[in-house]
Amino acid sequence: MKSLTIAEAARELPKLINAAREADEEIEIVDGGEVVATLVSAAKGRTALEIFADIEGTLDEETGAELQRLHDEMRRSSWGRLSELRNPWAGS
Repeated sequence: MKSLTIAEAARELPKLINAAREADEEIEIVDGGEVVATLVSAAKGRTALEIFADIEGTLDEETGAELQRLHDEMRRSSWGRLSELRNPWAGS
């Protein structure tokens, strides 16, 4: 995974967006040695479990089990998908 400072990312933003989109590359943006953001392709469509896998080891077992239970419950529900929600900031 590529890692850049905020200043570097600002200078190279168009290239980074293309890399994320076309090469499905993830780019970490760091500030003071700490990752503050990750640029990923929107088309990648990560699942909740993939996102939770990124934070593996940071949750206690009880919280992890509850998140898994809620995830499974949501998959079985009749709720719509996030992609089906209307963007409140988009024009009508």
